[in-house]
Amino acid sequence: LDVGGEPCLPTSARSCSPAHGVVARKTAFLLVGAARQLEHPLVHTSYASHVLRAFGAHSRTQLFLHLGHETPRRPGVSHPLDGAIAALQPTRVEVVPLTHHAQTAPPGTCLPNEERWSNADYQRRALQWWGSLGAAWMMVRNWEREEGHGRFESVFVSRPDLVFTDGFGPACAYAGDVWYTAGIGSPDMLWLMPRRIAAAVLSTLHTFTTCSE
Repeated sequence: LDVGGEPCLPTSARSCSPAHGVVARKTAFLLVGAARQLEHPLVHTSYASHVLRAFGAHSRTQLFLHLGHETPRRPGVSHPLDGAIAALQPTRVEVVPLTHHAQTAPPGTCLPNEERWSNADYQRRALQWWGSLGAAWMMVRNWEREEGHGRFESVFVSRPDLVFTDGFGPACAYAGDVWYTAGIGSPDMLWLMPRRIAAAVLSTLHTFTTCSE
């Protein structure tokens, strides 16, 4: 498990190129959470350039946006996120109210033995985040189920307010069976995961709310 900003590979790997005949892993990119500054050109253009294009697997990647915003997005009505969406060209977009997934733990849930979990406001914030992750994962699963779409092999998840200043790729710098993170404390949401890990991590809300003593 990497806990730094770069993959645990030699420096030369940053400029690697896939071997002849090797097909890049099919990767789903997810921007999840409160839209915050995504509408700012600096934010969405840095993501397009330093993440999507730098990864170098264009024909085998798809972008999914699950964003919270204070303004509803309706067909035929202009929205503050329209510019970002047009620039990023995502496969699927969902814009929901900021508190869309907020909830408290259902009765009978085995709450962690930690003081903050007894606070209803903390529960709503935590479950809102996990709910957003779960909804984004369902977007991916629904897309896969459509006729002609194969399963993704890797999943990249990040917040929509990060500004990337250097290329995230190329794809060949990352092992397919490793869960990469940006490290403890910086930033709090940047993951590249194998599919089997994503399937468990992104369904945390269901796991938590169905557990019991």
